[in-house]
Amino acid sequence: MFQSQTGCYAKDRRAAIHRLGDRFDCSQNPEILVAFVYALNDADESVRAKAADEIGDQIGRHPDCAVPEVVAALKVALGDCDGAVKREVRQALASCGIDVVRGRKGDCARPAEKCVTTAAVVPGTDADTKSPIEQTAAVVPMESDESAAREGFPGLTKCVKSLKQSRPIVTLQKMFSVR
Repeated sequence: MFQSQTGCYAKDRRAAIHRLGDRFDCSQNPEILVAFVYALNDADESVRAKAADEIGDQIGRHPDCAVPEVVAALKVALGDCDGAVKREVRQALASCGIDVVRGRKGDCARPAEKCVTTAAVVPGTDADTKSPIEQTAAVVPMESDESAAREGFPGLTKCVKSLKQSRPIVTLQKMFSVR
């Protein structure tokens, strides 16, 4: 298992993943699934494809190994840029009983407006006139100080003078009594 994660060369990591899949079963040694999921994130595409292949083989032999974490990792791996990895992931998901439907262009991208949740808006309310960003914003912009804006420069000088007024400075020594 150590070699599958730390091997210097991709061929060594791929061979270690293959040995784990052949020598152990996930029902007796569920930790091999962790190594396979880790390998799904490998930098080399051949290691990722081998990991997906071994996950599919293990789940084919032991359907009880199709735990939600492994299925979720496989679903994420569907977004891989390599075609061989995608093919192995689709086969592994088929072993889990999940059918993968490909789009016309082969990608899973959706329009952005369908990804953002929309809130119900009552016509004639303030929410009706706000943009989607303003409706979902977590930070509310500060309201401008209209009185200072009307006063112009004199209002600014008053504000600066109030900042310059001496304020009592409390030191840490005064805040905490020394025992």
